[in-house]
Amino acid sequence: MRVASTFLTVALSVLICATGARAQCEPVWLTGVNVPAVNGVVNAMLTWDPDGNGPLSPMLVIGGNFSDVGGVAARSVASWNGQQWAPLDAGLSGEVRSLVVFDGHLFAGGGFTSSGATPVRSVARWNGTTWSSIAPALPSTVLAIEAHNGSLFAGQMSGTISRLDGDAWVTVGTANAEVRGLQSFNGELVAGGRFTSVSGVSASLCATWNGIAWRAMGNSPSGVDVNSMTIHNGELIAVGNFFFSGVSRNDIARWNGTDWNGFGTGSSSIIKAARSFAGNLYVVGLFTSISSVPAQWAARWDGSQWHAMGSGLSGGSWALTTTDFRGDIYVGGWIANAGGNPVQNLAAFGSPCRCPADLDDDGNFANGGARNNAVDINDLLYFLIGFEAGDNAIDLDNGSNTNTPDNAVDINDLLFFLARFEAGC
Repeated sequence: MRVASTFLTVALSVLICATGARAQCEPVWLTGVNVPAVNGVVNAMLTWDPDGNGPLSPMLVIGGNFSDVGGVAARSVASWNGQQWAPLDAGLSGEVRSLVVFDGHLFAGGGFTSSGATPVRSVARWNGTTWSSIAPALPSTVLAIEAHNGSLFAGQMSGTISRLDGDAWVTVGTANAEVRGLQSFNGELVAGGRFTSVSGVSASLCATWNGIAWRAMGNSPSGVDVNSMTIHNGELIAVGNFFFSGVSRNDIARWNGTDWNGFGTGSSSIIKAARSFAGNLYVVGLFTSISSVPAQWAARWDGSQWHAMGSGLSGGSWALTTTDFRGDIYVGGWIANAGGNPVQNLAAFGSPCRCPADLDDDGNFANGGARNNAVDINDLLYFLIGFEAGDNAIDLDNGSNTNTPDNAVDINDLLFFLARFEAGC
């Protein structure tokens, strides 16, 4: 193809000459169309690529209990593709508490009973057009859903933990109180919540299942609950409202498969969610300091110490969920202020001076774009692969040189990118 051939020639020339990166710019709490007002609580969020390595761009999906996102009618679930917010068909009739991607599909768990006129209760699958049930409904509100060892699992407010087996749910565990989080870790399924036992096994706030039996996890925490879990640097991270007897590990701890360890002295108050991104661990909740570092509802762990995220979050009740999307950290919950700016239940933390040529941090197109506030060789490699594939992730300009996408990947995108790349932005 003539354009592709020309691109390769020019790109290789730039590749040889590329030596610099643009000046760094400190991240802040952002404002704009990407962080619209949401008229209800945001409980869950994730990044989902609808067609994997296909031409569609990844999108941010949020779930909660709302009906409007920035003036767009959206019932309990909505998506952001980097350009506009959109509903997912009729949405879901009640509160969404958890989101997960399983077998390439988006799943939602919560306390809903329908999508428009279609009966859909507790767990729903999005096929790209509509929501549908996947099995006979679970009887209790689903607080957590997780993909593990090729199966979908659900944790309920009743304490029941179920696995989807064909067209039926099979109970794999019964806790004596709420199951609030599920996480696949080292080949086992970890459950966290408000329980003190699972299937007759004494286990305070968390337990692990090897596919046959449940067991406690060492010197388990005490307190109110484990709210959620994630994986960071090969360890399981648990956050919530808990403590370890005689040890300062309040509200956050890491499990290496054998022992629990802390992050300094822990948090001043409840941590609701954690996210691992670009070598850092981000946490959000209701705290005002973490390991004696002042941090209002949001903080970042760099591997050795904690850092505040600007002046943080406030108002409302607390931050409940977090994820990353296109290099920014998004936070949802009941939130009224982010970095001194008024917001409504959704906030984003990232670079205010981002360059359109800052596309990726590792040059691996299959991983999806993750901006890192620098224009370098990784961005060129990412653009080259995307251009050859005709992927909309590198739809940058319509020929106006204003960074205006036009739903086409062509010479305009090539010229715009190369100009910004050579200028270092």
